[in-house]
Amino acid sequence: MDDGCIGETVASVIASRQLAYAKDPMVRRALTAVVREEATHAELAWKTVDWAVRKGGKKVESAVLKTFDRVVAETLVREGKGSGARKGHFTESEDVKKTVSMEAFGVLGECAARKIETGPAMKLVKALLKDMLANLHVDSAKSSQHVWEPRKRIQDCINAVVGQKIV
Repeated sequence: MDDGCIGETVASVIASRQLAYAKDPMVRRALTAVVREEATHAELAWKTVDWAVRKGGKKVESAVLKTFDRVVAETLVREGKGSGARKGHFTESEDVKKTVSMEAFGVLGECAARKIETGPAMKLVKALLKDMLANLHVDSAKSSQHVWEPRKRIQDCINAVVGQKIV
């Protein structure tokens, strides 16, 4: 759950923001490939967890929710919003100064990446989890063969971050 669903989803959104800033044509081509690959990994991970929850029932669903809660709490601590939070190595202004010239090459500073991780990326992860669980409970009564498709929500988020259709 954490490496696949959450990690790959976050990576796809961060890579899409890198692509949005990148100006160099070669970097843009490479990042376009990375965004598509990370989105595919995220989709596969979500579909795998959906399958596992359908097969394993409430016990697996409970484990997925516990993992999700743990990862969200860890993310907030890293961002400085949760209990036990600590400050990062750079202030935001230092981070911006160090990376502003690198944005054209798709390089984000630590603060910018963390904002994406705790903002649009975590929002997408929460929406995907909510969708998966809603579809699980609605569709399990109708068909044991139902397959939930997270692709469109992932694509919509990535395309919105980039500002054009990428995936």
